Order: sequence, then structure tokens, then C-alpha cells
Amino acid sequence: MQATFGDLLSISGLGIKSLIEIATLTDSAIHVHEEITTRLVRGIEGTDVTARPGPNKFDEATTNELGDVLREPWANQISEQDPRFAALLSLGQGTLEERIERLISDPSASMEAQQLLTNLPSIRQAIEQQKGKYIEDSLLELLSAIVGDDHSRVATIAARLGWKGDDPKTLQECGNALRVTRERVRQIEAKVLKRLPRHPVFLPKLDDAISLLEGSAPIPTFDAVQLLADHKISKGSFSINSLLNTAQLLGRETTLSIKTVKGQPVVVSKSTDRIVGTIIRTARALAGQAGVASVFQVGDKLAGVAEIAHLIHMDSQQASEDDIRRVLRGYKECEFLGEDWFWFTDIPEGRNRLTNLTKKILSVASPQPVSSVREGVRRAFSYRSKTTARYRGLTVPPQSVMANFFQRHPDFRLNQDELDLVKPLDFRMSIGAGEQVIIDVMRALSKGVLDRKTLVEACVARGLNESTVSVYTSYSPLLEHIGLDLWKLRGVHVDPAVVEAVREHNQLRSRETRLLEYGWTPNGKLWIAWKLPGIVSGLVLGIPGAVRRYLCGRSFPVLAKDSGRTLGEISINEGGSSYGYGPFLRYAGADQSDTLLAEFDLAKSDVQLSITDSDL
Repeated sequence: MQATFGDLLSISGLGIKSLIEIATLTDSAIHVHEEITTRLVRGIEGTDVTARPGPNKFDEATTNELGDVLREPWANQISEQDPRFAALLSLGQGTLEERIERLISDPSASMEAQQLLTNLPSIRQAIEQQKGKYIEDSLLELLSAIVGDDHSRVATIAARLGWKGDDPKTLQECGNALRVTRERVRQIEAKVLKRLPRHPVFLPKLDDAISLLEGSAPIPTFDAVQLLADHKISKGSFSINSLLNTAQLLGRETTLSIKTVKGQPVVVSKSTDRIVGTIIRTARALAGQAGVASVFQVGDKLAGVAEIAHLIHMDSQQASEDDIRRVLRGYKECEFLGEDWFWFTDIPEGRNRLTNLTKKILSVASPQPVSSVREGVRRAFSYRSKTTARYRGLTVPPQSVMANFFQRHPDFRLNQDELDLVKPLDFRMSIGAGEQVIIDVMRALSKGVLDRKTLVEACVARGLNESTVSVYTSYSPLLEHIGLDLWKLRGVHVDPAVVEAVREHNQLRSRETRLLEYGWTPNGKLWIAWKLPGIVSGLVLGIPGAVRRYLCGRSFPVLAKDSGRTLGEISINEGGSSYGYGPFLRYAGADQSDTLLAEFDLAKSDVQLSITDSDL
């Protein structure tokens, strides 16, 4: 008992840390000794200690109550270090979790146990009150409990830490508000931080905010701010920068961070960090191809990239449609035209395909219904997707989405369903030479309606290639197919009587029989012979009804019979119409009145084509 600190430090190998531990244990031993002695004295004075729980156990109700507290998420967040709870935990040290574990292992500290059991209802009440407070109010209450009643100092340090909801202020800004130097503010701040509990601080709204944002990431910062307010976590706009700083300061572990993507701040978690930039790049590329795009197209594209990455053993991430929506809604140059469709307002002039096609259509005839413009865009997209691999995902947006697009675009004027250009355009400035010929022919040779044969012959006479005209009749956004073998310029009104007259004229025209004969070869091949018409581009040939069941719904790779060269593919639809002969006819130099012979090998699923002069 007479040993001094100096005596202990003179022991070899014993340092300051050991000295403090010895002093602490000694103090605890004295405290326990005093409690036991007090109980013994009371027992000697006549108290029946055997009628109460002994010094080594609690009764069942007390044990259950303490066990309930241990299971609470706040058991390790409340201690005498937190000034909001210090008065309720005047005896003992440590968090509720530490105190209860100590009492269960050593119930001899009856005074501390009794105080804790007595104050548990008040502690629970204080906890429930905290759960109902906004995060700003809880932070300011904590700060006031630490700093005291100096309102100006509380306000200044709150601004410095961002606990009012704004971004954290600089030392200079806080010094100006408090009329002290930056160094003095730094000292005050350091003193406040030193007084914070050394364990995670009880702040339920902070936990709610972290959980909400981790479940919503990736999300633009201004959407994240609104999300906190919508869920009654904050009563106003609360800075995400301040929130993340506060989480770190008050002992919260989170993978949340703020990532800048194309100049836009986005809240991400560790699991979503890498995917944010990929979403923006993919969405922008798709919108650049078509003018507008959907979140589903972005998702499909990302899924394809993830699949390729998996095949080559690379790390990749996928994103849900909700992830994609959250990221894109936070990108200021991305504007949604509906729940799923969006466009990018900063795509350079002349690079938005939907804008270019619409101007092209309206330069020929304006105004037009949005439905007519959409059908023209569909024809153009169909051609591009069939001829260029990278555009196979092109999708025409719904009419309502296109209407929203035109309402927002400064170059268009939408009056109910009628679309017009703000500044009229000369079609010769926006349309290629080939389609200009088509327009001139349609305007010169009829009252607005032409059959295909007349159209092709007139265009060929003006120098166009027959195959080019065939492509235009199938895919040009400027032409409208209004009936069997009838075309007109899109958006140009034609008299129904004229349409009927042209249709009747076509029906009265003598038709040339193309099918010559068909049969089976000795080795089991089905052969069919046709006589070629004068126009062979876009040729569609009918399969005889008697053998149609063998070919319908199938496709056959084409082999030139004389050379064995592969030349495209013949497809037969359910109606018996076959098409895809163009590559072979060009290769073989086929001409009018030649006989085309097709030999279908049903076992090998290919077809051999040849040209013969015989009429069979």
C-alpha cells in the first residue's frame, strides 16, 4: 500500500501504459471491496441477504431486461461520454453494451446496476425522442450539449461542420462570422471534436440517411438531397458532402462517396462506383445514334458488355433500369421525354439523327402529323439497322415520346398533332440527289400517286440505278406506301379518286406470268423456274402452292450453281413469297426474259441458282 508511482516505474520493463492499468485495476478493486463491505455490514445489522438475489446473480426479470438492451442497435452508441445521456449514466463508465456485459459477468456492482435499471425507461424515452427529430436538429442539440449556451459559437461550429445542412464552411468564413481569427476557430473546432464520444454517436437519422443512399446509389447529388427530405430525414436541403463528413466524424462506416461524371456530382457506393461512367457513355452513344433512346436499350447494351467481359474473364458490373434512370436524371444535359425515353440536349447541331430525318421529311411536305413523321423515321431506321451491324438496336420511340421531343426542340413547332418547322427548309439543301429525282418524278408524272413499275422506269430514265430506286421504295422516309403497288410522297395530300383510278389501271394491266414450271430432280431436289421481268431489283417470286409447304418459313443460303460461290440468302415467308435474289442476279448479269432456275436441297437447307435461256 506504500508503493509510489516512482517505485512501480523503477521495475524493469514496466512503462506508463502498465502503470495506468495497475492504477485502474487497483481503483476498481477498492470500489468493489467497499460495496461488498457495505453489504456485509447491512447483513450484520439485520438485513436478510438470503432473501434477495445474492452477490453473484440477478433475478430472471432483470437478466431478461438487460438482455433486451444488449440486442438494441444503440447499445454501443450511448455512454456517459455523450452529454445528452451523461445525467442518466452518472455511475460507471462505458457504453450501455460494455456496462451490461460487465454487470452480467460481475453482478457485485449492485449500485451501478440499480441505477441503470432505474434509468432504463428514461434512456428509452430519450432514444425515442431522438428518432423523431430531423438530422439537423439532432446535430445542433448534440453540439449545444458539448459547447454550452453560447449560441453564436454553436452556430459558427455548426456551419464549420456542415451541421446546418449547407456545405462545410471554411475557417475564414467561420472566423468572420464569429469575429475571431481562423486559428481561433480551428482551436474551438479541435476542442469540440475532442469532446465527441470516442464510440459511434447515437444519431438515428444519420443511420437512416446512410442506409437510404446506399440502397439508392448511384444517384445524382441533388436527387439524393431531395430523397432525404422526402423521407423526413432532413427538414430542408442537407448537403451530401456534410452528410458524408458527419458519418465519418461520428463513427459510421460507409462506402458512399461523391463521383464527378461528365461534370455532374453523383453519389455512388463501392459496388456502383465504376458503373456510373459506363451508364453515361452508353446512354449518350445510343442517343447519338437515334436521337432518343430508352433505359432498356442502355440496360441491354450494358448486359452485352458484361457478358463479353465474363467470357474473357474480366470484371464488369450490370445496372438495373432504376440505376440507369437515377444516373441519367442527375445528368443535366440528359432530359427525359417520358418514364423510359431520354435525349441529350448538348449533342452538336446536325448530329441528332431524329432531328435530321424529321427536317428532311418536313422539307418536302409540311406540316405533317407526328404519326406520319414517325412512320418515315421507322422506314429509315429499318434500313440502317439491316445494313449496318452497329445500328441493329435502333428502335423507333412511341408517338407520345416523339411529340414530347418535338415540343422541347427549338427547331420544331407542334400544334396539337401537326408538326411544322420553325424555319422552312428547301428540300434540295437537305436531301441527296437520288431522292431529289424521286421527288421530281412523283411531282411531274402524276397527281401524287405512282405504281412501282412506272416509278422505277421514270427514275431509271433520269439516270438512277434500278437497285437504288428499289431501296428507296422500301426504305426512304420520304415515300409512303399507301396500298398494293402504290406510292406517294409522305405528307402530300392526294385525292382518293386519283388513288382509286391508279389502282384500277394497275388491275386492268396485263400481267406477265413469271412461274414457268417446277418439279423434283432425280436426287430429290425441288426445282422451280421463273421468267425474269424487266425490273429485277427487289424481285419477289411466288412459290407454287403445291410445294409451298416444303419451303415456307425457311431460309436457304444461295450457291451459284456454276461456281459454287455463296451469294446471300433466299427467305420464304408464310404466304409463299420468296426474296433475296438480288446478289445472285447481279453476279450472273441477269436480264429481262432470262429464266431463273432454283434447286432447293431440303436436306442440306441450301439452294443452287442458275440462269438458263430455256423456257423449260
